[in-house]
Amino acid sequence: EPGFTRVELRPRPDLLPRAAGTVCTVRGDIAVAWEPENGGAMLVVGLPAGMAGTLHAPEGWRTERADGPLEVIGGASVAARMSR
Repeated sequence: EPGFTRVELRPRPDLLPRAAGTVCTVRGDIAVAWEPENGGAMLVVGLPAGMAGTLHAPEGWRTERADGPLEVIGGASVAARMSR
């Protein structure tokens, strides 16, 4: 959304087994990283305060913490396990 008040996160551990990156925005840094874990992936997302996001698992995958998209609130890091 305008001004980076809300972001959509769509990691692809099905295509890239391990990744990490940071994007600088006007509200602060968005950090995303994942690595393989027990046939799935452990994902860590950090959003700045004042930003919210939705984490979407790839098709055929799910997050351990939610059946559908996982809502992420800024100001803290969130860890979620993704599996097929």
